[in-house]
Amino acid sequence: MQKLNAHEKRIVAMSVFLVILAAVLRSMSIHGIHPILFGWLRGLLQCGMMVAWGVSIWQRVLKGRLRTYLLAIDSLLLFWIAERTIKYMMLKEFATATRYCWYMYYIPIQLVPLFALFAALCIGHPESYELPRKYNLMYIPAVLMIMIVLTNDIHQLVFTFPGGIPDRGDHYSYNVLYPVVMAWMGIEIMLFFIELFRKSRLPWKGRRLLLPFIPTLFGIVYGILYVLNVPVLREFAGDMNAVFALMIVLTCEACISTGLIPSNSRYAELFSASTMSARITDENYNVILASEPAGSAYGEDISAEDMRRTEDGPIMLSESIRLSAAPVTGGHVLWMEDISELTDVLKELTERKETLENGNILLEKNYHTAQTIRRLEEKNRLYDAMAEQTAPQIRRSGELLEEFRQADDETVKRKLLGRLVIIGAYLKRRNNLIFISEQSNMISERELELCLEESFDNLKLYGVRCSFYIKTGGDIPADTAMKIYDFFEDVTEKAFEGLRSMMLRIFVKQDSCASDPQAEEADD
Repeated sequence: MQKLNAHEKRIVAMSVFLVILAAVLRSMSIHGIHPILFGWLRGLLQCGMMVAWGVSIWQRVLKGRLRTYLLAIDSLLLFWIAERTIKYMMLKEFATATRYCWYMYYIPIQLVPLFALFAALCIGHPESYELPRKYNLMYIPAVLMIMIVLTNDIHQLVFTFPGGIPDRGDHYSYNVLYPVVMAWMGIEIMLFFIELFRKSRLPWKGRRLLLPFIPTLFGIVYGILYVLNVPVLREFAGDMNAVFALMIVLTCEACISTGLIPSNSRYAELFSASTMSARITDENYNVILASEPAGSAYGEDISAEDMRRTEDGPIMLSESIRLSAAPVTGGHVLWMEDISELTDVLKELTERKETLENGNILLEKNYHTAQTIRRLEEKNRLYDAMAEQTAPQIRRSGELLEEFRQADDETVKRKLLGRLVIIGAYLKRRNNLIFISEQSNMISERELELCLEESFDNLKLYGVRCSFYIKTGGDIPADTAMKIYDFFEDVTEKAFEGLRSMMLRIFVKQDSCASDPQAEEADD
């Protein structure tokens, strides 16, 4: 429990003074000193105190059902005091009206503990929390107790009157249902404290534990003495309604003071004790409140100009201190943060980024180098494959070239040159087929047709009459196309000396990819 500040002490002193003043006014009125004037003043004073307490609850307790139930308690207490005042000041001459005003005392007597229990059930929940509907069943016994009291004139099981004739309530005795009515109120009070302590997260020891019980225990003792009709009590504290209302208010205030009922008061003290270096200023950046760290070396003085600069965003006061701000009603809140750890992390991340970038550059170079090596290896593999598959033609070209160099006859040279051109066309086109087969297992009919066209064009230059026909209906397996071209070249080279004409037909027979090259050679 925190100590009271100066403002709270003044409120307590004023409240005590008003309670004593109300007691003095009652004593004067019952002893015949201006009873009407002082009676009304006392009633207005007590009602005003209830209204003031309600305003205080509205300001201090958080929005939501908790505040609603506390305000409902205040409204019932105000109804209780106002009804008591009207009973004694306006209806004293009307026995029935006076008696029913007395009966209606039990409306707040039953509902105040119930609403207090509901308020305790709301503690620890968000503002939008609504009690489960099952708790509405608790209204049933409370309303039943109220109805039993209000219908007492019929059965007189709560209060009995001399001769069975109800009067204003000046002379009565308690009957069998009175303990039942009071027992249910006691159960509600007990459940209220149980739920209150169950919801609390505060350490319970010493005065913190006892304080909320003191007004309640006093009220129980007072009620017992009042029922026993102790003369001294009736003389100095005979206003049972005001005493019970005061005890209820004190119980609620004790719960708020000890933290059992959460409130949003003492913000200035909380802000001052905050470990964050923060300040609250007015519109002109004059400091209104400051936390303790804001006045230390960490929270060095900040100029109004620096404060205004935060309107565009956080600013750096030094390498590690950042000043941020946000608008609030009537001013601004500013706070400083030590971001040295964050800057250290950023530096470390920057260094690691540079290291990773250097590593990435090295990896990229290694990748390009490996890619170049793979390309060269692939080229070498293809060159080896071409050399292996066209080795006879390459060897034959070398032999013909040597013969060409040694020949003196122009006619012989012309023939040798023609054969070299035909073999060269084959090597060119055959190697092209090897490249295509590396990319796909199928070769288009047009590609094979181009190979044959070039070879036949060179044969025509050599003087051979030739033509070909190809019809496969689509793509050809790569190895089949190369075998066809190899077969064509082999036949051409073997028949070259006496070759005068050639006819080549290629087609698919019996749903199988096959070649049927037919060459017709004319006679010499």
